[in-house]
Amino acid sequence: QSPDGDFSATASLFRIDQTNIVNADLDNPGFSVLVGEQRHDGFEVEFICRPVDALQLQAGYTYLDAEITSSNNGDQGDVPLNVPEHAAAFFATLDGTALGVPGADVSAVVRRVGERRANGIGDELPDFTLVDFGAGYTFERYRVQLNVKNAFDERYFTAGGVRAAIDGEGRVVQATL
Repeated sequence: QSPDGDFSATASLFRIDQTNIVNADLDNPGFSVLVGEQRHDGFEVEFICRPVDALQLQAGYTYLDAEITSSNNGDQGDVPLNVPEHAAAFFATLDGTALGVPGADVSAVVRRVGERRANGIGDELPDFTLVDFGAGYTFERYRVQLNVKNAFDERYFTAGGVRAAIDGEGRVVQATL
């Protein structure tokens, strides 16, 4: 972190070994057993900066090298379902004082998720990019906020399976007080 607090960066390297992953019980169809294992190696980086007093920028990136290390389903060595190799996000928040409206702020977020394995037969879920916007105003003890998630109403998939892919949420406009 810089001495004035206007810039900070973090980075992490990790290995996560998971055990007791749910697998189908091959001896009892319709039931599950906790016999699977997965390994996730990766790194994450995040940067936050305030180039001027009223503007904060934040960016993050994650890289994952994930593998099923033990399974009774025949998928040992594969990437786990719905795990992207790459994911990133960028946030920008502008304080309303820069616009002459103390107490207000506006923000934008861009999120990117890479391709993911959808099922055990080789299908992939496509990568996607979503954009969100927000605007808020704080007065006395109250805050009013308007958020638009998936502002461009992009079609994307959150998960997949053998017979279907699950659609992500379309555009959502939400107001709160």
